[in-house]
Amino acid sequence: MKFTDSKLKSLKPRKARYEVFEDGRPGFGLRVSPQSTKTFIFLYRYHGRPRRMSLGRYLSLSLADAHLKHSEAVTKLEKDIDPADQLAEERDTLRKAPTVKQLVQEYLETYARRYKKTWVEDQRMLYKDVIPRWGQLRARDITRRDVIRLLDDIVARGAPVKSNRTKAVV
Repeated sequence: MKFTDSKLKSLKPRKARYEVFEDGRPGFGLRVSPQSTKTFIFLYRYHGRPRRMSLGRYLSLSLADAHLKHSEAVTKLEKDIDPADQLAEERDTLRKAPTVKQLVQEYLETYARRYKKTWVEDQRMLYKDVIPRWGQLRARDITRRDVIRLLDDIVARGAPVKSNRTKAVV
């Protein structure tokens, strides 16, 4: 079957999950779960072993984007790179990225306590404003807008100088 949005939306869940594959795109398909979750998949062989790779959920990933991901995976496979392993490595790297709390502790231990006379003030600012708001977030997920909101909140409570000092530490 040739995939279109209307055909994909019309696929109904069954008691057991099932898969539907698109004609003309080897290994590219859609898995439908009993809970109506629809996930794009890519089935392929790497060094003779069957492999399965999830490309993303339907609706949060459009059909066109799923086709692009499939094409990228096929290109990697042609270059003798296992696309599922590469994707797993990227996800693992993201999972192991340090949190803001870990970076604050590292900063205080390796730099501030050794080289700054005002390290206690740095620690107080970080534990008062930064860690409660961002402590569990990955540092790479903090955006410029998040920093601006933090500094604006400090100014709003009547501490514009402290806002500048917090910005310098962050």
